[in-house]
Amino acid sequence: MEVSINLLPKQNIRKEKRAIYLIPVLGIAVVCITTILLMYQYMDKKDSIKELSEKITSQSSARDQARIEYIEKTTGFTKYNFTEKYKQLNQFLHSIYKDTIYVHEAIVKLLPDQANVIGYTYLNDGELTLTATFNSKGDSALFLHRLYSCELVEKAELESITADDEDVLYESIFHIKLNTLAGEEK
Repeated sequence: MEVSINLLPKQNIRKEKRAIYLIPVLGIAVVCITTILLMYQYMDKKDSIKELSEKITSQSSARDQARIEYIEKTTGFTKYNFTEKYKQLNQFLHSIYKDTIYVHEAIVKLLPDQANVIGYTYLNDGELTLTATFNSKGDSALFLHRLYSCELVEKAELESITADDEDVLYESIFHIKLNTLAGEEK
């Protein structure tokens, strides 16, 4: 015959069984609360990202508008940049035409000794009118011959020779057509 004696009170067994059921319930509650908190943070971050995106879009459009206004003010002929356009045009023309100082020096080097330039009229299209004084008619002819052999000169003609009786000088007027464009040669 078997006899079982249970000296433990019956309430303690029930309390132990309750603790076993309480742990999964608490775990489920913690998971639910954590999920709710994570969802709240996700929604909050999503809203803040949307606000930042809208700010970026508005600032980008303001920046683009300012850039367009700046480009309009700086390109084309406007009241804001006419001096810059003038400088660019001046540089462009200097790059097309030969330097006038170089042209003048090249022509003056061709003059015979003791010949002096009285008048010098030069146009950018290559027309040059030169008035000079010479000691003799032969010096005028020598200068004309040197003009024909110069690379800058396309065409040259002696328009007139006038004698000055007092100083024994001859005043000659030459019309010269020059190659004035850069790269243009005989």
